[in-house]
Amino acid sequence: MQAWTDYPMLHLGDEPEKEAPIREVEVICYDTDKYVIVKLAENDEQVSFKRFYLYTQPVRYDDAERDGLFFDVHQEGIDQDPSMYATYFYRDV
Repeated sequence: MQAWTDYPMLHLGDEPEKEAPIREVEVICYDTDKYVIVKLAENDEQVSFKRFYLYTQPVRYDDAERDGLFFDVHQEGIDQDPSMYATYFYRDV
């Protein structure tokens, strides 16, 4: 499922305490709590962050909050498998 985020990603050159660019992502998995795994449209890299930084349109967090544009992982048919999330973090071990 397509979504957008403005979550800062330091490994992509975003600077701490500054606005990150709005990025298009594909939502892959939700851990049934608060984290998602997404694939970045710009380079196909998979990253994880809190689901509250996912939006249905290319907006900033404050705009998503004001206009009700948060991506709802419960209604969008996203995989909800906590073991997939654990596998993501421990796959290199």
